[in-house]
Amino acid sequence: MAFVAKEGDFMNILSDKKNKIRGRDFNNCPKCFEKLNDIGVCNGCGFHEKISYKERIKLLSDCGTFKELYTQTKDYSKEYGYELKYSKSVKESGILEAVVSGECKIDNQKVVMCIMEYSFMAGTLSIFNGEKIAKTVEYATKNKLPLIILCQSGGARVQEGVGALVQMAKIVAALEKHKSKGLLYISCLLNPTLGGVTASFGLIGDINITEPNTTIGFAGKRVIKEIIDEDNDEYFQSELFNLEHGMVDIICERKDLKRTLSDIMKILIIKNDTDIKSNEVIFDQNEYMDILKRNRDVKTYKSRDYILKMFDTFYELHGDRVSSEDASIIAGIGDINGVKVAIAAQSKGRNINENINCNYGMTSPGGYRKVCRIASLAEKFELPLILFVDTPGAFPGLKAEKNGQALAISKCMSKLLNTKTIILTYVIGEACSGGALALSISDYIAMFSKAMYCVISPESYAAIIYKNNKVNKEVLKNMTASYLHKNKLIDDVLKENDLNYNVEQLKNSIIQKTNELKEIKLDKLIKMRYSRIRNWNSKEVLK
Repeated sequence: MAFVAKEGDFMNILSDKKNKIRGRDFNNCPKCFEKLNDIGVCNGCGFHEKISYKERIKLLSDCGTFKELYTQTKDYSKEYGYELKYSKSVKESGILEAVVSGECKIDNQKVVMCIMEYSFMAGTLSIFNGEKIAKTVEYATKNKLPLIILCQSGGARVQEGVGALVQMAKIVAALEKHKSKGLLYISCLLNPTLGGVTASFGLIGDINITEPNTTIGFAGKRVIKEIIDEDNDEYFQSELFNLEHGMVDIICERKDLKRTLSDIMKILIIKNDTDIKSNEVIFDQNEYMDILKRNRDVKTYKSRDYILKMFDTFYELHGDRVSSEDASIIAGIGDINGVKVAIAAQSKGRNINENINCNYGMTSPGGYRKVCRIASLAEKFELPLILFVDTPGAFPGLKAEKNGQALAISKCMSKLLNTKTIILTYVIGEACSGGALALSISDYIAMFSKAMYCVISPESYAAIIYKNNKVNKEVLKNMTASYLHKNKLIDDVLKENDLNYNVEQLKNSIIQKTNELKEIKLDKLIKMRYSRIRNWNSKEVLK
């Protein structure tokens, strides 16, 4: 490992002092007492122990490429009256402050990296650390480089008062400048990430990644207990808790972290600039055969089946960054035959448990917010956005209404209407009501030949129109792909067969339409999107 050494450089930590730095014997797992491997993970139960910043650099960066930035430091401990605590931390950690930053390569991709060292005063955000992180972000912005911050902190350094507190806003301001240049910021939330770090730069990454056994939250359990006398269990603020409540995208084992970071950068940074050949799309005129049965059958191919087959590389991203993770929407980034894309897909289950988990494909307000979030990501990194529709309708009920279901649907339509990237919609199953329409605001819509699109479910339609729930040809005929294509409500009909055949249809269509639409300037594309939606099924009723 080649470091830039300078007088006073705080890269002086000695590898043989590792256990002393960590504060105890870290050879054994604190949970099951089995041996830890060389990256601090238990060989028995998989527990992820804390590791030092130097070990993080070795784990993530290409050998010899890490060059430290801003090696000078300033000691504020005398000014704020915590000299003894500061001196003890310096002695135990071997460094002079809790943040190390530098430029390096990850799989030959240049990146700026900031690492918070928990062994130094619990990685707290001081005046000096805030300034250093802000300057590092500005360095990444100036040099047009992606940024990774490894967050591991108890929060703002309380000894330094409001001077430490305002560093939160300073770093967010620097990150907004970085964001405005269309640059990638990945936040890696390590154990623990709490307080002001979580509430500023910790959770606003384009992608938020964490490890197993990680606590992420605002107020720690002890603080919560003291202030409001509330006890919480071990699940509270865990990585799984944060995944469930929409705050993190990926829980990644430490051994896979470098590859995950590398793959994400390749997908989001390297632009689509080559044409990929595709086969001709075949149309099918089948209108009625087994349509309803096909769309009600749990054995029918679902979004996850297609995604697993279509993508060469795929990373699922979770959460609406407000309060929830809706399993009825599978969202992520990946590449298809070398074309990088983002996707948001309505998803049903294959059995009762999966269907309960994803609300039988009925999307909640958090699901529509997730779609909006992925649309923003696609726009920022110039990725085509692929939307799969397969839903009996938006999720109804008290909880959905309290969380603004109607507003979420309308916001989703509004967001997609103005998203500055190519958007392609594919109806792969049933598409009912506004819950499906929300994902149909795009530059191109295709349906599988046995899919259906309807204002309400066929059963409800029959009940309203024919006063019974018997679904027949007359009910279905206005809902079929061929009818909608004939009436110019969709653009194409894709022939169906087995899974492999269907996947090829989707891949060929995605690549073909992406190649066609990328030749259109974005401002014109947005105008064309408005025009095609404005003219859906227009009748000359007003002169």
